[in-house]
Order: sequence, then structure tokens, then C-alpha cells
Amino acid sequence: MLGLIIVVYSIYVLGVGKMIWSKKVQLVGTEARVMAVYFLFLAFFLAIIAPQVFPAFSSNLFLRVPVSLGLVFLFPYLYVVVRDLVTKSDKKAQIETEAYMGWEIFKTIVGVALFVVFFRYFVIQPFYIIGNSMNPGFLQGEYLFIDEASYYLRAPARGEVVVFKHPESGCTEFVEQNKFWSRIAQGPCTSYIKRVIALPGETVTLKNGKFKIKNKEYPSGITLSEDYIEPGVTTLGDQTVTLAKDEYFVIGDNREPNQSYDSRQWGPLKRDYITGRAWLRMLPVDKLGFITKAKY
Repeated sequence: MLGLIIVVYSIYVLGVGKMIWSKKVQLVGTEARVMAVYFLFLAFFLAIIAPQVFPAFSSNLFLRVPVSLGLVFLFPYLYVVVRDLVTKSDKKAQIETEAYMGWEIFKTIVGVALFVVFFRYFVIQPFYIIGNSMNPGFLQGEYLFIDEASYYLRAPARGEVVVFKHPESGCTEFVEQNKFWSRIAQGPCTSYIKRVIALPGETVTLKNGKFKIKNKEYPSGITLSEDYIEPGVTTLGDQTVTLAKDEYFVIGDNREPNQSYDSRQWGPLKRDYITGRAWLRMLPVDKLGFITKAKY
């Protein structure tokens, strides 16, 4: 839902903003303010009201996109055309104005579409939490924005919460055979959200409810102090795993029995499966804010 806000405001900046400052189609004073109010209301309607009143609007992409774009351009287009028909007597000028508006709308639609596709698949991705594996810090129904761009520039860090494609049989074949395409397409994969606790080349040991990490910095090992899990809950398992140069050990924050299906069961996670890091919590509103990595 909230992803629509990005689309609407992108169109506003690229489209109506351009019309406001254009030499051919000027919207000044009251006109500009009316347009601004219209787009603010439209953003609220598309993001909040419409999905609640019309469930199909939220679930059907082929309905949501055309309707959203139609509403975005309908009022400004009709307003300018009607205004020019009323205020201009020169038929040629009227035709030129309408043709210009049509061209401007076409360019704006194409530009916004390219921007949204790039932004959605390479920069920020929305993520809706299903399940309780990350309790108590991340609850079912919360709406997050996932930062995809950072991991093009650096590797995931310990303590970060990441979203990734679960490496089950069908997904593994898809990712391994489509290194680039799998970065922008979901394919047959299911997305999981977990926390990174061990990095490539490290040896991680789970014993007596605690994780111990051995690496070059701590050759004798360091025990992680996890203050994000529920007090009094013991992490189940007894295992030692040495990670390859492209592998991570990820685990859910909920350590109650059978609440998180993670690296304890299916093993290390390869870098190619990681989509991005949890960056911003959008819903619920009272928990709105940036998400920081854990400190050990």
C-alpha cells in the first residue's frame, strides 16, 4: 500500500512540478495550491482508503497501476484543457496546448515508470512480515522498507536483519542458474527475514543456548550477548559450523521451540540469496523509524 505513495509523489515531482514551472502551461497562485492539495489527497486515498474499501485494489496490480495513473493525470489534464478552452479563442492555440499536454503526460508516464521500476528492484523493496520468527522485535503484520542498494556497495554485517530468498530446492535452482535475474525477480522463492550472527570464514558454535564466534580477530572465540531475544528463553541446538567465503549464518530472534526455521535447520545462507537489509519500519505508525543493527 505505502509503495503507492512513492509512485504518486514521484509523478507529482516529475509531472505536475514540471507543468507548474513550464513556460507553456503555467499553474500559479491558487491553481498551483489546488493542484498540490489534490495530489496530497490522492496520495492518502490511494495508499490508505482505497485498499481498505476496495480489497481488489490492494491485491490486483493490473487494476491498481492503471487506476492510480488515471486518477493522477485526470484532474490536471481536464483542468488545463478546460481552462484553455475558456480563456483562449484561438483554435490553433487550443490544439497546440492539448497536444503539448498529451506529450507531457506521455513523457511523464514513461519517465515515472522507469524510475519506479529502478527504485523498486534496485533501491528499496517493501516487505510485509508474516509469522512470528522475529518476535519480539519484529511482529507479524509490520510493514518494512528493505534497503537493496547498500549490499551492492558492501557486505552484510553481523547484527543486521536481512530479507532473503529461502534456499529450498526450487529456489536454489532458480538462483544458481539466474545470478542477475534472481536479484530483481522473486521466481519460485519464498522470502524470509532473519538476523545475521556469523560472517564468511567464521566458525560459529551453538552450545548451552549461546552462540560463540571464532575468527581472525577472536581466534579463541567470543560469545554473543543477544539482548534482542526474550529474557529467559534458551536457544535450542548443539552444533558447530564453519562458513565458506560467501556464506552467512542467519537466525530468527524468536528462540521459542519451533518458532524459527533458520540456519540451525537448513544450514548457511549464500550471499546470492540475500535481497537486502531491513532499513525502515513504516507500520505500525507508533513504531515508525529506522532499523539499526544489533551491537554485541
